[in-house]
Amino acid sequence: DHHIDDQKDVNSPQVKVVDKRHYILSQIPSLAKDLGTLSYNLDAVAAEVDAVQSSGDVNVKRRKKQLSSKLVAMMDKVDGFMKECGVESN
Repeated sequence: DHHIDDQKDVNSPQVKVVDKRHYILSQIPSLAKDLGTLSYNLDAVAAEVDAVQSSGDVNVKRRKKQLSSKLVAMMDKVDGFMKECGVESN
């Protein structure tokens, strides 16, 4: 007969993902707001990069593409953190 203690080990496979999310947010209440702010700011920077006109300059076009790719990767990572913590993304 297998018995699970009342005290949860968040690293235990028996702990549901929802419990992990609740645990993370209960330990760091500002996390939801901080991740939301970070996501918003990354989106704003991406919009600024997109607004840059390359005017046929291949170097500007290349650097713009590199920055956009890095920003998308960062945004994806933040979205993953938000999902893992149970924070709704906009």
